[in-house]
Amino acid sequence: MQKRKIRKSLSALIIEDPFTTTIPIIALQTPLCVTFHALIISLQLFIGSGDGRILALNQTDGSVLWAPTTRDYVSSSVSVSRDNFVFASSNDKNVYALDGQDGAIVWSFETGDAVASSPVLPLDYRMPAAK
Repeated sequence: MQKRKIRKSLSALIIEDPFTTTIPIIALQTPLCVTFHALIISLQLFIGSGDGRILALNQTDGSVLWAPTTRDYVSSSVSVSRDNFVFASSNDKNVYALDGQDGAIVWSFETGDAVASSPVLPLDYRMPAAK
């Protein structure tokens, strides 16, 4: 099975089909520099964006499934727990926990300074408040 190729440019994330690399299947435009890595789980692509959004995209067609906004840019990768909670950090001094189904912010924690690193979760981590 071939993996899809992910390319970044200064203002776009482009995901290409390995069999037709000249035709992008997802081209997400962002107003600021793209400085993150995409995470693909169960046909969803999770990314942080230079415009402050934390996005879940449909991997097949690139449609935006949800996209809550932080108060500053997201310059790191997101992490996803086994029970489908998405964790992201932002330069707005917060770490966020989002519901992976609808993008609702479950909680945020203010750190006191900009957070430019990716959240790290233990392999079997589950959100304590999850059902």
